[in-house]
Amino acid sequence: MGGIIAYSQALAPQFMSGGKYILIPSAFHQPLGQRMVLLKNSGEPAKRFYEYLGRETARKIFRKNGYALESGEG
Repeated sequence: MGGIIAYSQALAPQFMSGGKYILIPSAFHQPLGQRMVLLKNSGEPAKRFYEYLGRETARKIFRKNGYALESGEG
């Protein structure tokens, strides 16, 4: 059995113990761009979380979990 899932899911412990995965080469597809937004009327917790996600600490977590980050973002 097989399927296509997000790389971040393939790295999750519950998936890693259940089978194998290979990455689809990036040359085979367009990048899937994902963005975050902070709405004007956001509360303080949302503002702090937004700021946190832009820090290197959070970026390391994203990379560890299979996300490729564009240079210069966040």
